[in-house]
Amino acid sequence: MPKSLAGSSRNTQLQHLSKEMALYYAAGSSYSQSIFGNDKKHFSHEYNESKRYGEGLGYIYNLLLSERTLHGPYGNWLEAQNRKGDKAHILAKREETIKRFKRGELAYSETPLGACTSTVGCNKKAMRAVSACISCDKAVIVESKLEKVIFSQQLLINELENTSMEYRMEQEQLNDLIRLQTRIRKAE
Repeated sequence: MPKSLAGSSRNTQLQHLSKEMALYYAAGSSYSQSIFGNDKKHFSHEYNESKRYGEGLGYIYNLLLSERTLHGPYGNWLEAQNRKGDKAHILAKREETIKRFKRGELAYSETPLGACTSTVGCNKKAMRAVSACISCDKAVIVESKLEKVIFSQQLLINELENTSMEYRMEQEQLNDLIRLQTRIRKAE
């Protein structure tokens, strides 16, 4: 064990419950399995299972059964799939969809622009650029959400000094969002 983590005062200072927790954070979570193990009775197991189930229901309700037209790379793919089949077929496959979520084959999380269906961690979120979702092949864009983000972005830009670097960065984001909105409206 590294010397810096050996003392219990360090764990107390960092408010870690155990040395394992300190190691978990020090090693970038590579020790995560050693903290709780594979105990099926532990709360973390139940939480992860219910989280996947909830994501599956969100995917079904907000994407598969949505009455809104979906845009973005994954949204366009879903629209094409919906045109091929009917909603009853989707509902019949509900249990299979939930099983795919539990196995980690499908994923769903809401984003400011719609949804993300990536099963691997997003490397764009760290950049804080909402427009980064535009080109992602796992993105679903919902026009009403896009409009809200554009409105909020315009309000933000109005508050910034127009000669600042922050203003130029936020303005470029707004331009990207408006270009997307224009493409969507032309396609309809």
